[in-house]
Amino acid sequence: MQRMPRWRFFEKEVAAALKEVGCQHVGRSLLSGVSGRHQFEIVTRPPRTSLNDFILAECKYRRIGKVVSKPDVMIFNQKTVDISLRGELCSFPLDGLYRLFVSNVPLDHSAFRFCLINGIKVITGFHGSERYSKGVTPGIPVEVAYCRLVDQIMRDGHSVSKVYGLMERLHQFCQRTWYPVHERVRSRASGRQIEKEYLMLLRKAHPLIGTRW
Repeated sequence: MQRMPRWRFFEKEVAAALKEVGCQHVGRSLLSGVSGRHQFEIVTRPPRTSLNDFILAECKYRRIGKVVSKPDVMIFNQKTVDISLRGELCSFPLDGLYRLFVSNVPLDHSAFRFCLINGIKVITGFHGSERYSKGVTPGIPVEVAYCRLVDQIMRDGHSVSKVYGLMERLHQFCQRTWYPVHERVRSRASGRQIEKEYLMLLRKAHPLIGTRW
Protein backbone atom coordinates (compact mmCIF):
# COMPACT_ATOMS: atom_id res chain seq x y z
CA MET A 1 0.00 0.00 0.00
CA GLN A 2 1.45 3.33 -1.06
CA ARG A 3 2.08 5.79 1.75
CA MET A 4 0.31 9.16 1.54
CA PRO A 5 2.74 12.03 0.79
CA ARG A 6 3.29 14.37 3.73
CA TRP A 7 2.03 17.40 1.81
CA ARG A 8 -1.24 15.59 1.04
CA PHE A 9 -1.62 14.57 4.66
CA PHE A 10 -1.03 18.22 5.65
CA GLU A 11 -3.80 19.38 3.28
CA LYS A 12 -6.20 16.83 4.78
CA GLU A 13 -5.38 18.03 8.29
CA VAL A 14 -6.06 21.65 7.32
CA ALA A 15 -9.35 20.69 5.64
CA ALA A 16 -10.41 18.76 8.75
CA ALA A 17 -9.54 21.71 11.02
CA LEU A 18 -11.64 24.07 8.88
CA LYS A 19 -14.55 21.66 8.98
CA GLU A 20 -14.21 21.41 12.77
CA VAL A 21 -14.74 25.17 13.18
CA GLY A 22 -17.85 25.12 11.00
CA CYS A 23 -16.61 25.71 7.45
CA GLN A 24 -18.53 23.91 4.71
CA HIS A 25 -15.88 22.09 2.72
CA VAL A 26 -16.27 22.30 -1.07
CA GLY A 27 -13.16 20.27 -1.86
CA ARG A 28 -9.97 20.36 -3.88
CA SER A 29 -11.05 22.19 -7.02
CA LEU A 30 -10.00 23.49 -10.38
CA LEU A 31 -11.65 26.91 -10.60
CA SER A 32 -12.15 29.18 -13.60
CA GLY A 33 -10.86 32.75 -13.60
CA VAL A 34 -10.81 35.39 -16.32
CA SER A 35 -7.48 34.13 -17.72
CA GLY A 36 -8.04 30.40 -17.34
CA ARG A 37 -8.35 27.71 -14.67
CA HIS A 38 -6.44 27.50 -11.39
CA GLN A 39 -5.95 24.65 -8.93
CA PHE A 40 -6.62 25.31 -5.24
CA GLU A 41 -6.00 22.87 -2.41
CA ILE A 42 -9.10 23.82 -0.41
CA VAL A 43 -12.28 25.67 -1.32
CA THR A 44 -14.72 26.19 1.53
CA ARG A 45 -17.57 28.37 2.76
CA PRO A 46 -17.18 30.34 6.02
CA PRO A 47 -19.34 29.21 8.95
CA ARG A 48 -22.81 30.72 9.35
CA THR A 49 -22.67 32.73 6.12
CA SER A 50 -25.92 33.66 4.35
CA LEU A 51 -24.10 35.05 1.31
CA ASN A 52 -22.12 33.43 -1.49
CA ASP A 53 -18.86 33.87 0.40
CA PHE A 54 -15.96 31.47 -0.09
CA ILE A 55 -12.49 30.92 1.34
CA LEU A 56 -9.66 29.83 -0.94
CA ALA A 57 -6.89 28.18 1.05
CA GLU A 58 -3.30 27.61 0.00
CA CYS A 59 -1.42 24.88 1.90
CA LYS A 60 2.38 24.93 1.85
CA TYR A 61 4.30 22.00 3.27
CA ARG A 62 8.06 22.47 3.54
CA ARG A 63 10.92 20.76 5.32
CA ILE A 64 11.45 22.22 8.80
CA GLY A 65 14.16 24.85 8.56
CA LYS A 66 12.82 26.26 5.29
CA VAL A 67 10.61 29.35 5.07
CA VAL A 68 7.87 30.59 2.74
CA SER A 69 8.96 33.56 0.64
CA LYS A 70 7.04 36.45 -0.87
CA PRO A 71 6.81 35.02 -4.44
CA ASP A 72 4.90 31.98 -3.09
CA VAL A 73 2.29 34.26 -1.53
CA MET A 74 2.11 36.58 -4.55
CA ILE A 75 1.34 33.69 -6.91
CA PHE A 76 -1.50 32.54 -4.65
CA ASN A 77 -2.82 36.10 -4.38
CA GLN A 78 -2.83 36.61 -8.15
CA LYS A 79 -4.76 33.39 -8.69
CA THR A 80 -7.46 34.57 -6.26
CA VAL A 81 -7.65 37.96 -8.00
CA ASP A 82 -8.17 36.17 -11.31
CA ILE A 83 -11.02 34.13 -9.81
CA SER A 84 -12.59 37.21 -8.19
CA LEU A 85 -12.62 39.16 -11.47
CA ARG A 86 -14.79 36.46 -13.04
CA GLY A 87 -17.50 37.23 -10.49
CA GLU A 88 -18.67 33.68 -9.86
CA LEU A 89 -17.46 30.51 -8.20
CA CYS A 90 -18.90 26.98 -8.39
CA SER A 91 -21.81 28.38 -10.49
CA PHE A 92 -22.74 30.87 -7.74
CA PRO A 93 -22.55 34.67 -8.14
CA LEU A 94 -19.63 35.65 -5.93
CA ASP A 95 -20.26 37.97 -2.95
CA GLY A 96 -16.96 37.70 -1.08
CA LEU A 97 -13.77 35.75 -1.70
CA TYR A 98 -11.40 35.42 1.26
CA ARG A 99 -7.79 34.22 1.23
CA LEU A 100 -6.19 31.86 3.73
CA PHE A 101 -2.52 30.86 3.59
CA VAL A 102 -1.58 27.87 5.77
CA SER A 103 1.99 26.64 6.12
CA ASN A 104 3.79 24.18 8.36
CA VAL A 105 6.82 26.53 8.41
CA PRO A 106 7.04 30.29 9.06
CA LEU A 107 6.84 33.03 6.45
CA ASP A 108 9.76 35.39 6.03
CA HIS A 109 9.08 39.03 6.91
CA SER A 110 8.46 40.23 3.37
CA ALA A 111 5.93 37.45 2.73
CA PHE A 112 4.09 38.06 6.00
CA ARG A 113 3.96 41.82 5.43
CA PHE A 114 2.54 41.26 1.95
CA CYS A 115 -0.25 39.17 3.52
CA LEU A 116 -1.01 41.79 6.16
CA ILE A 117 -1.26 44.55 3.57
CA ASN A 118 -3.38 42.55 1.10
CA GLY A 119 -5.90 41.01 3.48
CA ILE A 120 -4.58 37.43 3.46
CA LYS A 121 -5.00 35.48 6.69
CA VAL A 122 -1.88 33.50 7.68
CA ILE A 123 -1.66 30.41 9.87
CA THR A 124 1.72 28.74 10.34
CA GLY A 125 3.29 26.13 12.54
CA PHE A 126 5.17 27.41 15.58
CA HIS A 127 8.80 26.36 15.98
CA GLY A 128 11.35 27.23 18.64
CA SER A 129 14.27 29.62 18.22
CA GLU A 130 16.66 26.69 17.78
CA ARG A 131 15.01 26.04 14.41
CA TYR A 132 14.55 29.61 13.22
CA SER A 133 16.26 32.94 13.72
CA LYS A 134 14.55 36.29 14.22
CA GLY A 135 14.19 36.57 10.43
CA VAL A 136 10.71 35.03 10.45
CA THR A 137 7.33 35.96 11.91
CA PRO A 138 5.37 33.65 14.29
CA GLY A 139 2.16 33.71 12.24
CA ILE A 140 -0.28 33.21 15.13
CA PRO A 141 -3.68 34.65 14.09
CA VAL A 142 -4.87 37.49 16.32
CA GLU A 143 -8.21 35.65 16.52
CA VAL A 144 -6.44 32.99 18.60
CA ALA A 145 -5.33 35.61 21.12
CA TYR A 146 -8.84 37.06 21.20
CA CYS A 147 -10.48 33.67 21.83
CA ARG A 148 -7.92 32.74 24.48
CA LEU A 149 -8.65 35.98 26.34
CA VAL A 150 -12.36 35.11 26.29
CA ASP A 151 -11.47 31.65 27.64
CA GLN A 152 -9.37 33.25 30.35
CA ILE A 153 -12.24 35.45 31.46
CA MET A 154 -14.63 32.49 31.55
CA ARG A 155 -12.12 30.19 33.26
CA ASP A 156 -10.51 32.45 35.87
CA GLY A 157 -13.17 35.10 36.34
CA HIS A 158 -11.00 38.04 35.28
CA SER A 159 -12.84 41.31 34.97
CA VAL A 160 -13.77 42.06 31.37
CA SER A 161 -12.76 45.68 31.92
CA LYS A 162 -9.12 44.60 32.48
CA VAL A 163 -8.77 43.18 29.00
CA TYR A 164 -11.56 44.90 27.07
CA GLY A 165 -9.24 47.46 25.47
CA LEU A 166 -6.85 44.76 24.23
CA MET A 167 -9.69 42.60 22.93
CA GLU A 168 -11.11 45.55 21.02
CA ARG A 169 -7.73 46.25 19.44
CA LEU A 170 -7.34 42.59 18.44
CA HIS A 171 -10.78 42.66 16.83
CA GLN A 172 -10.04 45.86 14.93
CA PHE A 173 -6.70 44.48 13.75
CA CYS A 174 -8.43 41.39 12.38
CA GLN A 175 -10.92 43.50 10.43
CA ARG A 176 -8.09 45.56 8.92
CA THR A 177 -6.03 42.55 7.84
CA TRP A 178 -8.57 39.98 6.56
CA TYR A 179 -11.07 41.07 3.95
CA PRO A 180 -12.38 40.00 0.51
CA VAL A 181 -10.20 40.09 -2.60
CA HIS A 182 -12.28 42.75 -4.37
CA GLU A 183 -11.90 45.34 -1.58
CA ARG A 184 -9.21 48.00 -1.71
CA VAL A 185 -6.31 47.81 0.74
CA ARG A 186 -7.75 48.96 4.07
CA SER A 187 -4.61 50.18 5.82
CA ARG A 188 -2.53 53.21 4.96
CA ALA A 189 0.32 51.94 7.12
CA SER A 190 3.29 50.07 5.65
CA GLY A 191 3.72 46.32 5.97
CA ARG A 192 6.54 46.90 8.45
CA GLN A 193 4.31 49.09 10.65
CA ILE A 194 1.45 46.59 10.62
CA GLU A 195 3.81 43.73 11.48
CA LYS A 196 5.13 45.71 14.46
CA GLU A 197 1.56 46.28 15.64
CA TYR A 198 0.82 42.57 15.24
CA LEU A 199 3.84 41.55 17.34
CA MET A 200 3.02 44.18 19.97
CA LEU A 201 -0.55 42.87 20.32
CA LEU A 202 0.70 39.31 20.77
CA ARG A 203 3.23 40.47 23.40
CA LYS A 204 0.45 42.24 25.32
CA ALA A 205 -1.79 39.17 25.17
CA HIS A 206 0.91 36.66 26.17
CA PRO A 207 1.13 37.52 29.92
CA LEU A 208 -2.66 37.16 30.19
CA ILE A 209 -2.83 33.91 28.25
CA GLY A 210 0.35 32.24 29.48
CA THR A 211 0.86 28.81 27.93
CA ARG A 212 -2.77 28.43 26.73
CA TRP A 213 -2.12 29.19 23.09
